[in-house]
Amino acid sequence: KRYLMSEEIKSWKVVLDANMLGSIQADPATETVELLFLDSDQNITEIIVFKANYFEDLVKLAKEKDQYSITGGLHDLFSPDGQSLRGASIYAVLAFHEQGYPFGYLLGESQDGLWKMLAIYPEELVSMVKHSEGAMMNLCVSMVANPENWTKVNIIGFTSEAPDKKEKSNHLIN
Repeated sequence: KRYLMSEEIKSWKVVLDANMLGSIQADPATETVELLFLDSDQNITEIIVFKANYFEDLVKLAKEKDQYSITGGLHDLFSPDGQSLRGASIYAVLAFHEQGYPFGYLLGESQDGLWKMLAIYPEELVSMVKHSEGAMMNLCVSMVANPENWTKVNIIGFTSEAPDKKEKSNHLIN
């Protein structure tokens, strides 16, 4: 039995087009797959904010490296309070490290052009980095600085927009 009350875990529901994750069973009615990303403010010790050039470098790698891609397969996204953020300037990044572990995070663009990490995936990753100062940031920086260490990196924007030609008006954070 558990005798201690624990804080409710906040999660973001990410709804992807089924063809984004071929090995995961899709909902046949909607042809989508739902993943739960855990809120980064609650689940890691550091607040991670990137300069604009971080996202620009990811996009550049998607154009230069075979294992990197940028696509519009994000069907919908729900914040921890259940609000749909469809159309906001948010991207899901899903990747596989050469050592075989999956890694994912949500990036939200602020009005000043900075990118904040909003959530991370999967839950096992949270356990790995939760109490390790700098571990999450190091993984993210490695994705740009050491692309040879990653077997697959998908940058996924909303289905209706081309990620490299996005509007700047729908910012999630101030």
